[in-house]
Amino acid sequence: SGTNVRTEIWVAGLRNPFRFTFDSATGRCFIADVGQGAREEINLVSGGEDCGWSRREGDIAHNAGPAGSTTQTQLDAFNFHEPIHAYPRSDGSSITGGIVYRGSRISELFGHYIFTDYNSGRFWSLSEQANGSWTRQQLLTQNRIAGFGIDPSNNDLLCCNLSSGEILRLVRASSSNAAPQRLSETGAFSQLQTLTPHTGIYGYDVNLPFWSDHATKKRWFSIPDGSSTMTFSEEDSWDFPTGQIWIKHFDLEMERGNPTTSRKLETRFIVKTATGAYGLSYRWRADGSDADLIGPDGLNEDLQIIENGSPITQTWQYPSRNDCMTCHLPSNNYALSFHSPQLNRSGALGSDQIDALACAGFFNTSPPVSRRLPAHPALEDNSVSREARVRAYLDVNCAMCHRQDVAITPANFDTRLSINTDASNLIRGLLSDSLGDPDNRVITPGDSDHSALLTRLSNGPNRMPPLASTEEDVDAIALIRDWIENDLTTRQSYSEWSISQLGSVLPMDGDADGDGDSNQLEFLTGTDPEDSTSRFRLDLTGTESLTFLRPANRRLLIEESSDLLNWRPLLDPNNTLRAPAAASMQTLDLPERGTLFLRARVEAP
Repeated sequence: SGTNVRTEIWVAGLRNPFRFTFDSATGRCFIADVGQGAREEINLVSGGEDCGWSRREGDIAHNAGPAGSTTQTQLDAFNFHEPIHAYPRSDGSSITGGIVYRGSRISELFGHYIFTDYNSGRFWSLSEQANGSWTRQQLLTQNRIAGFGIDPSNNDLLCCNLSSGEILRLVRASSSNAAPQRLSETGAFSQLQTLTPHTGIYGYDVNLPFWSDHATKKRWFSIPDGSSTMTFSEEDSWDFPTGQIWIKHFDLEMERGNPTTSRKLETRFIVKTATGAYGLSYRWRADGSDADLIGPDGLNEDLQIIENGSPITQTWQYPSRNDCMTCHLPSNNYALSFHSPQLNRSGALGSDQIDALACAGFFNTSPPVSRRLPAHPALEDNSVSREARVRAYLDVNCAMCHRQDVAITPANFDTRLSINTDASNLIRGLLSDSLGDPDNRVITPGDSDHSALLTRLSNGPNRMPPLASTEEDVDAIALIRDWIENDLTTRQSYSEWSISQLGSVLPMDGDADGDGDSNQLEFLTGTDPEDSTSRFRLDLTGTESLTFLRPANRRLLIEESSDLLNWRPLLDPNNTLRAPAAASMQTLDLPERGTLFLRARVEAP
């Protein structure tokens, strides 16, 4: 009865409305509603409507919400208010509601409802037709738009970019130079068939390639002139000059495991501009003669692959212009895998790629010796701890979005390498979306089924990454599962270790047994914090060598100095920051010199 209706509930059946507006001319209310995992929707309401959640998601049935399972009979019995528009997750995954345009400078949009998707960046207009239906048209791409407004001086549409912190204005595009329509016209390669770059374009290699659906890749970069330089950083993104270009080429085996069946598939460009960056993608022709520019909306292609002797279909996604910029963000200075942990190796640039870049004058400061810098281990390198390999994989494949220093995703964890695991909120971290189970966490030690990170890497409606991939990285999934099931059941944070060893959480810089080693050092090196005879030791064998126990799953570097002020890594090729899978005794050669001081730098992944 009417007396049982709470009158302050104006509209029901909404899951997560993100921006609503009342049209100034008509008073009509538009509500954008973020979906669970299948649909985003826009509702036009006047009060009293039930928009369907959680028995419906957008314009389809939903059976996994708080309302529980829904039969078709139950659906038919409900008087649902249909959305005026709904779109699938292939178009975007987080709608940002907009406003009705009432400005005069773009007359063809007058009266259109303008909205966007925060994650995909697709920016649309929605116009009402004479029969009451609504037609959508894509206007442009601009990711990370979190809200809209009106310039009161002229009714221009304004929008807020959450990543850059800018207020942007919708204007009519001006003409510009068209992108080259064929790869051969870009001038990147002197020999297209062999992908031989022109002078001034340099190949490079990375330690841990980003997962690209079984594709193998080649990489190049260029800097526009002889005076431009990059700004170096040890663990975070480098800074790059306007005009720097990165090129990445993709080959794919048509028969898994048979290199002779590899074919050229795609070549991508990222170009740094004065105000941001843009991406271009070229699709290779079947005969391999050239590659053609992909349109701004991208393209999907079904490829026929032989896997384990059987034919399968793999969908390859050629990114839209905005797909490129969904990951190549201002927060990583528009470049991925072009930083210290990835380039710290021998490769196409030379036996020490970072040193080669420094010697060639590409940096405006001198970087430290590479031995002192982190380096991502290969996924399959069993000599390195699982935790170090998992953290490297997450840094490469997830950290462009999952980082807490900027508001890019609604996640509570941070996958950057510079944030150690205990500070990352990965282990037992609470979720912004529990995937329907309140017991789920980002990672639950010993319980893969309740580890949402593992679930999101597996094929399903909530799979990550949300674009540019349709194939599971089975090797990475197996590694992360092994880490969860075999390592995390006994792994301790400093707080857990301090409680188990000392009865309470004592300060890291304290010294419970008075042996001169801090509680933190005892934790990192696995010594007994209540036994002064149990200490981490550097043992000298005459003046020729140094011996010590290298603990498992710790990055340990021996540094030397002649004055206790200036320190550098001991110049032994086995002295690196790699975290070993098992503890072992290690011996390093000492340099021939007079006064020599030594110290150990120990870190947890």
